[in-house]
Amino acid sequence: MRVRAGLLGWSAAIWLAFGVGAAPVNPPNAPPAPVPAATHRIILKLRTVASPTPLSADRMQRQSQLDHQAFAALAALAALAVGARRRRSTSAEKPMRQRAFHVQMMMTIVLVLLAAAPRAEADSRWTAGVHYFLINPVQPTGLPAGKIEVTEVFSYACPGCNRFYPVAEQLQSSLPPNAIMDYLPASFRPDEDWPMFQRAYLAARELGIDQRTHHAMFDAVWKTGELAVFDPATQRVKRPAPTIADAAEFYAKAAGVKAEAFLATAGSFAVDVKVRQADELIRSYGVSETPSIIVNGKYRLNPVSAGGYNETIELVKWLVQQETRPGEKK
Repeated sequence: MRVRAGLLGWSAAIWLAFGVGAAPVNPPNAPPAPVPAATHRIILKLRTVASPTPLSADRMQRQSQLDHQAFAALAALAALAVGARRRRSTSAEKPMRQRAFHVQMMMTIVLVLLAAAPRAEADSRWTAGVHYFLINPVQPTGLPAGKIEVTEVFSYACPGCNRFYPVAEQLQSSLPPNAIMDYLPASFRPDEDWPMFQRAYLAARELGIDQRTHHAMFDAVWKTGELAVFDPATQRVKRPAPTIADAAEFYAKAAGVKAEAFLATAGSFAVDVKVRQADELIRSYGVSETPSIIVNGKYRLNPVSAGGYNETIELVKWLVQQETRPGEKK
């Protein structure tokens, strides 16, 4: 009788782990049943270790259902463990039976974790929440189907972005044909003149001269000092800071665009709209430091989280691969 009860108990635990005989699974469009917060954190950590691959929206919903099932299975295991302890307290079981019980317990825990882990190709080097971060909600890219957007959030006045610029060029040249790299200027450091450089970049893009002047603008800020934001003698922010008129003079020399035309574009309604859109998009991405890389509106990372410049390139390429649908050219 005791053996039969034990087998039934273990069968119930395994059924719960794999969704057979578990609590009813929610309909596809219904929100998943809640899992207690503490238990969800444990499951999330175990799942991240088991498979750090990011999930799509539908798989995330399914994973929440699996979390519920895993929680139920773990609860069943706890109940079985309590029952076993009570039996041991009331009867002197043989050591062999106790060892068999422990082995069964460990096997069932492994089965539960395997059932809860997402099924996807994983690279053990990259972990969500550590090396890269999920953007919620996902932001649309506006690109045609099959194209993957890679965006650098930057500022010409950011010293880290100046150091990262050669890496960004290397990253762009190493991306597969279905990935498109672009740039999004940030403005959240007005004390270092970032809003002016944001407007200058967006005006240059409106005029179609952003790509051929991108490198030269970094040089004007950090090498020649033409648009320097820091005083090299004091290492403090220059006052007065460079103005949009100073940027117009730079673009006149670097791209042959008349300064008056550049100023008119920089102050236009079209650029005003793009400034507001850039600020809103950066907030939606959750970016608080530069340089930061956004992959397809879903993932955010930076050289620090990735572990270095070379790791940034490898991680971005891996995320692009995750976003590339089967059958598309990589």
